[in-house]
Amino acid sequence: MIKQIPAIIGWLLLAVAFGLYLFGIYYAIFIPDPVVQNGVITGYSIPEPLDTLTTTIGAILLTNLGAVLGIAVSKPDSSLAGKTLIQKGAEVPPPLTKREMIQFAGVLIYIITLAACFIAWAFSSFRSEAHIQPVVPLVEQYGKTLIGVITAYIAFVLGVNRV
Repeated sequence: MIKQIPAIIGWLLLAVAFGLYLFGIYYAIFIPDPVVQNGVITGYSIPEPLDTLTTTIGAILLTNLGAVLGIAVSKPDSSLAGKTLIQKGAEVPPPLTKREMIQFAGVLIYIITLAACFIAWAFSSFRSEAHIQPVVPLVEQYGKTLIGVITAYIAFVLGVNRV
């Protein structure tokens, strides 16, 4: 049992990190705080610690996305690349390690949150003005990040070396 404590702590920290990240995205989309100046709502925000935490974890997840895509290219025999093995006459994908499962989960969570932010930004007519269904700057930033991720992936797939 003592040997399992570091693993339990690690899993707990990972769950808390993903939970706080998802809460930050949820808060930014659904319950932002109005910014009031001279009695007029001039925008919306989320608490600074939550914004910092969400942005920081988002940057880590973006790096993870790049790593997973990089692994798929640099190690075509890896599980993350979708390589199949021939075992007993049938093609079988190699089993994912725990690390690869976590990396893949991180990619899925990140892409889903980027898409959610893009949709929220779209419902605001792609505007951040306070009087027109405004969004938190983080939501707009993540919406633009999705555009960047899609563009970068298209360039990668098409083999574009320089843009």
